[in-house]
Formats: sequence, C-alpha cells, structure tokens
Amino acid sequence: MRDRKRATPLDHAIQAYPVQDGTDAHSHFGCVLHLRGTPPDADGLRRHLEERLARLPGLRTVLDARTGRWHTKDPDLALHVQELLVPPGDDALRDAAREVLRTPLPGDVPPWLMALLREEESGRCALVYRVHHAVQDGAGMLHTLEELFSAEQPVAPQESSAVYRKAQGVRLSRPGDWLRAGALTLRLLGRCRAWQAPEYRFSTTRDLDCVAVPADWLNPPDGEGGSRNDVFLAATARAVRDWAAASGAGPVRRCEVPMLVPANLRTDRDLDRPGNPLVLAPVRVPAPPAGRPAPVRSATRALRDPAVRFLLDRFGGIMPHRLAALQLRSLGTPSRTMPIVSNLTLRHPLAVLGAEVVGIDPLMCLPQGFPFTVLMITHGGTSVACFVTESGLPGLATLPGRWHDALDDLRTAGHGTVPDPRTGTGAGESPDPASARP
Repeated sequence: MRDRKRATPLDHAIQAYPVQDGTDAHSHFGCVLHLRGTPPDADGLRRHLEERLARLPGLRTVLDARTGRWHTKDPDLALHVQELLVPPGDDALRDAAREVLRTPLPGDVPPWLMALLREEESGRCALVYRVHHAVQDGAGMLHTLEELFSAEQPVAPQESSAVYRKAQGVRLSRPGDWLRAGALTLRLLGRCRAWQAPEYRFSTTRDLDCVAVPADWLNPPDGEGGSRNDVFLAATARAVRDWAAASGAGPVRRCEVPMLVPANLRTDRDLDRPGNPLVLAPVRVPAPPAGRPAPVRSATRALRDPAVRFLLDRFGGIMPHRLAALQLRSLGTPSRTMPIVSNLTLRHPLAVLGAEVVGIDPLMCLPQGFPFTVLMITHGGTSVACFVTESGLPGLATLPGRWHDALDDLRTAGHGTVPDPRTGTGAGESPDPASARP
C-alpha cells in the first residue's frame, strides 16, 4: 500500500505548476452550493467544521515541496471560513464566487476556503468551497461535501460518491492490459498539435460559464449503447468541432478531438486521502457532425478497464517528482496541449446547517497553456457543466452554448428513462450499458 504521507508525482506536479496569483491562471477549483431555508451563519459553520475536521485530513494538510510529504497543519477557521455580503443582481452570486476562487491564500496554511455569500435584498444565500487541486481532486471534494453536509445518516464508505466501484479485485496480469496502458502512456508523451496555430494566443485571462441541463439529457440514445460519460464527451467534442468550423480554427484532426480525462482510483479504504488518486488519460474523442455517442464508446474502452487505470497509476507512480512536473508543464505547450474534461456524480442529498442544497454549480480552474477545461457535476436530477475557456482563443467562450445545443440534439433523438442518482457510479464514472447504475 502506498505511503499516505507521501505525495504522488501528480500531486507534486500540480503543486509546482506555474500560476499567477490574483489572475484567472490559478490552480483552485470547487463548487457553489445554492441554499434554501434558514441561511447558516459563519460562526455556526466554523463550529460545525471544527467538530468534523478530524475526519477530513485533507483540510488539515499542506504539501512540503522539499520533502515530498504531507504535513498536518490545523486551519485557522477565522481565515478559512468567511462571510460576504453581495449586492443585488442576477449575476451577483456568480461574480462573487469567481472572486472567491481567485483570492490568494497565505502560503503557510491549508489551501482551501469556504465563503458564505448573502445577497443583501433578496436574501439568496450560497456557500462557496474552493481548494487547491494539489491537495484534493474532484472525488476528494465529493467526499468532503458528503462528510460535512450529508442531509441523511453519515454516508457509509462503500456508498460514497467518491469511490471508484470497479477497484476491487483488479488483476494486473493480462498482457493486453499492459499493452493498452503502454499505448495510453505513449500517447500522453506524444504531440497532438491540435492547438498549435499562429493565431492562437494563450493568456492568463479566462471566461467562466456554467450551463445546466436535466440529467436525463445525458442518457445514451436508445439502441446505441455507450454511457452517460460517452454522451458528455461526445457533446464536448461536437461543441469544439462546431466552434472550429465557425471560427476557421483547426483543433479537429480526422474528426477527432484529443482530450485529457481524469480517471478516478479512490477506494473506500482511502476516502480521506489528500491529493489526487487518479490518472490523466488521453482520449481521442470522435466528433461526427451528428454528435452521436456510439463511436465514443470504442475510444473510451481502455479507460473503462480498471486494470488499465491501475497500470497507468503504477507507471506514473515510479516517475521522479521533477520529471512529473516537467511532463505536466509540457502538456501546457501548444504542440501538446489538450482540454481537460471531468464528470462527477454526487448521489446523496446535502444540507448546510439545516439549509437544503438545491443546486450545485462547479467551479473549475484552467492551468496556463491549456485551451479549456470542463467540470460537470450531476446532483438531484440536474447536470451542471462549468466551462473555463482561454480568452485568447477567439470565440471559444461560445463552447457552453454549443455543448448545450449538442445535448439538445441528442435528446430529441430519444432517450431512456431517468436514472436514479443514488445508484450512480463513482466520481468521474459512468456505467457499462448492462449496469443498472447511471
């Protein structure tokens, strides 16, 4: 078993990735919990957190870049939990959440923050949670939210939304798995050149937009197989293709869009582990004009194999930390860069000190040198995708609307029934077609 106190090469690489504090080129991500009911107050939230911090070591952890180890450091809840009054306006809460996301924290404290946002006149209230990606990945965020704010009984480890359910009993002895994992590793080291063009200018300015759709829009069309994640990827590729056609740009090669897909490896034995127990897998997502998900299934076949995931993790785990940092930084260069797309499902209802969570908006970061990122969270029958696009690429901010239109096209083709979000797969996952889970 891996030493829990030792950071992985990927954790180190994310920590070392260049950022510019106070700009949009940061490494924090998180979410906005929209609340209904009696709004909580900051002092009550601090007491609530203090009672539960022992179960969440990720909130009491800093990464020592010199030793490569996690060190326990208690947060200053007066600093880490804030309360902000927001002026009235349709976009006021959204704009305030973005400011919270980019606000620098002192370098010697656990890198996370919670902010209660209250709109002065309407009484609307939301809770923003942001955390540095080196300390927590998407699955870790889901575990934190369920541990702190589950509206029901405490969520059992095996029922956590953060768990990769196919991790049990994985065998790493099949030659074909080694070959597929090796091929993905070589693809990650190669150059896709999809975003290498003289007219592309990468900056530290981003456009952030969220788009919400009914969760059943992501059900695979009847008779086509595939998964909800395949529909998500297909719609994203279709959006890029449509943008490229409209702008005259050329990131679509051979009707494919190269993407980096974070693949979860978190088990019920390491739910509270800090860092990023995942692998970054390169996937060439087909982008046919109709945007059908069926061709995507073959592109994601290796990624759905748990043995391939764990072999990718083994390959990456032996990499020296400095080399891992150089590799991640090289992925942010024009000849190798790809969008990063992630899909999470939170299956349990949440409440913040009695106030019901009625909606969750993801907040994603966009590392410098990457064209765009997408983080989608499905909760309570709604899927919300947060697009963060590079402002230096003309027209790329239209991707959220194009993604919505691609899903709408799929919906009109006919879908199956709405799945039960409680029986969905773990973070970043979608089921095999024969599975009963969404």
